[in-house]
Amino acid sequence: MVYSRRTQCIKSKLLMRNNFSLFINNRNEYCLKSTKLEASNKTDIDVALFLDATETSSVAKGLFCDRVDKSMLIYPGFEETEDLTDVEKFAGRVRSILKKQCICWTSISMQFASIYYFDLVSFVEWDKNRSETPEEVKFSFKKIGLYSMSVPQQYGGLNLNNKAKSRICAELGCDLTLFASAFVQNELICEMLKMFGSEEQKRTYLPMLAAGDVSGAFCLHEHACGQDIASMRTESVENCHGAGFKLNGQKSWVTNGALADLLIVFAKVQSKNSDQRNLIIPETAILGNESAGFHIAHSMVGNSRYSFSAVAQERLVNLAMHVYILEMMAFHIASHLESDSSKDFTVEGSIAQVLLSRKYLREGIVSVMEIFGASAATTDEEFERLLRDVTTFSSFMVEDENTDDWLVGHIATSGLTAWAQSRAIDLHKIGRPSDYPWHVVKSRWLSGDVYRGSFSFKHYLHEHLHPSLMDACRFIEEVMCKFDHIIRNQLKLKQKDIEEDSFALKRFCDVGCYLFAMVVAVSRASRSYCIGLKNGDLEVYMAHALCSALKTKSFGCSISIDSYDSYDSC
Repeated sequence: MVYSRRTQCIKSKLLMRNNFSLFINNRNEYCLKSTKLEASNKTDIDVALFLDATETSSVAKGLFCDRVDKSMLIYPGFEETEDLTDVEKFAGRVRSILKKQCICWTSISMQFASIYYFDLVSFVEWDKNRSETPEEVKFSFKKIGLYSMSVPQQYGGLNLNNKAKSRICAELGCDLTLFASAFVQNELICEMLKMFGSEEQKRTYLPMLAAGDVSGAFCLHEHACGQDIASMRTESVENCHGAGFKLNGQKSWVTNGALADLLIVFAKVQSKNSDQRNLIIPETAILGNESAGFHIAHSMVGNSRYSFSAVAQERLVNLAMHVYILEMMAFHIASHLESDSSKDFTVEGSIAQVLLSRKYLREGIVSVMEIFGASAATTDEEFERLLRDVTTFSSFMVEDENTDDWLVGHIATSGLTAWAQSRAIDLHKIGRPSDYPWHVVKSRWLSGDVYRGSFSFKHYLHEHLHPSLMDACRFIEEVMCKFDHIIRNQLKLKQKDIEEDSFALKRFCDVGCYLFAMVVAVSRASRSYCIGLKNGDLEVYMAHALCSALKTKSFGCSISIDSYDSYDSC
C-alpha cells in the first residue's frame, strides 16, 4: 500500500476483461451503471488522412496552425463587483480557518521567519504522526460549505463557477492534501453526479456530499493500464438472476479511498456470468448512458551572493514568473470553460498540467531548497513533506510513471493533427511536387525568408491589446511563423513516422506550451493595465520578459529539431 498521508492507495480485490462500465459504490449499498464501448488504444497520425478527424476550436491547437482566436485575447474577469467580493469573502473564511489551527514557524530564527513564513496549519505534526485531518478542521470546512462548491443550490450546494473555485483552491494550496481532498469531492464526484447522474442519484447523494456527511473517491486507475484506461482489467458481469451486476477487479491510487463513503468505480462490461470473486451490485442507479463510460472518464480526467544573492534573486524571479503563468492559465481556462462550453480546452488543460507537474511545481520546491542550502535537508524544515506532497499531487490523478510523457505526446499529436486538418491541400501538393512545381518554388522561397529572419505581421495581435505590448505581440507572431515552418518541414520529411519521433514531439509540445503561455500573458497584462489594476504596469513588464524568454526557448527548440534531422540524415 502506498502511503502519502490522507492520500491512500486503496486496493479492492477485483478482476476484469473488455468493454467499459461505470459504477457508484456506496460502501454497503452499491449502485451501478455499465457502459459498453468499443475503444481503440491506437492514436495513429496518418498525415494523408487527417480530414476525417473532428474539427475543434481549441486555442492551443490554433497556435500550432499559425492561427489566433482574437476573442481569446480578452482576458476574462468577474462580471460583477459583487461576485468578486463574495468570492474574496469565502476565500477569507478558508484562510481564517487555516490560521486558527496554525503554529508559528520559527525554526530558522524569529526574525527570519517573520519575514518569509506565513502561519501554517500544523501539517508538520500531522505528517510526523501520520494522522488524519483534525475533526475541527473538517467541521469548519463543512460549516462554510467547502465540499459543496460544485453542488447546485437546489441540492444544498453553493454552485460556484470555475473562476470562484480556482480562487478558493489557491487558498488551499498551502497543503496539497487538503486541496486533493476538496478537488476530488467537488471536481470529480460532485461534477460527475451533476453531469451524468440520474435525478434520483442527485437527490440521494448530492445533499450528503454538500453537507460533508459523506466523502467520495474516484476509482479509475490501475497498475496494469496506467493512463490507457481502455486497457483496464476491472470488469462487471451481468448477474444470471437479473439482480444487477458483479464487480471484479483492482484499483489503485484512489485519493481518499481508505476514508471514502461513496466510491465511483469504472469497469468494463461482460455479457456472461463469471466464476471469479464477485461483488453484487444492484442495477438501481445509472450514472450516464450505457455507452458513456469511456467519455465520462476522459471528461473528468480531462476536463510548479553577487555571488549568491544574485543567483537567489534570479531564482526568486523565475519562481514569481512561474506562479504568474500558472495562475493566469488557471483563471483563463476556468473562465472560458464557464462562458463557452463549445470550445475544446483539453489540450489547454494538458498544457497546464505539464507545466505544473513536469516543470514549475517540482522545480520551484527544488529552487527554494537550494536557496536555503544545507538547512533544507534537515527534518526541522517542511521541505521533506512538501516534496512528498508535490510528488503525490503530480501523480494522484494517474498512477503511471510515464503520465507526463503521455501528456506531451497528447499535446504534440493534437496540435499536429489540427495543423494537418487546416493544411490538407498544402500537404496534398507537398506530396506531389511534380504535379505542383510552383508550390515547391513558393515553399522554398518562404523557407528562405524564415531562415533569413524576414518577418512581417500577419495576425496584428497588437491591434487588439494595449499598445505597450506591441513588442510582446511581435515575439508571439515570430514564434508562430517559425513554428508553422518547422511543422511543415517535419511532416514533409517524416510523414506518419513523426509520431514515433519522441525527440521532435517533446519539442513540439514545449513550443505549444510556450505559445499558449505567451498569449495568455499578453491578454492578462493588457486587461490589468487598461482597467487600472494595482501593479498593472508590473504585469506589462512581466509579459514582455516572459514573451522574450519564451521566444528564445522556442527558437532553441526549433533549431534543435533541425539540427537533429541534419545529424540523423548524415
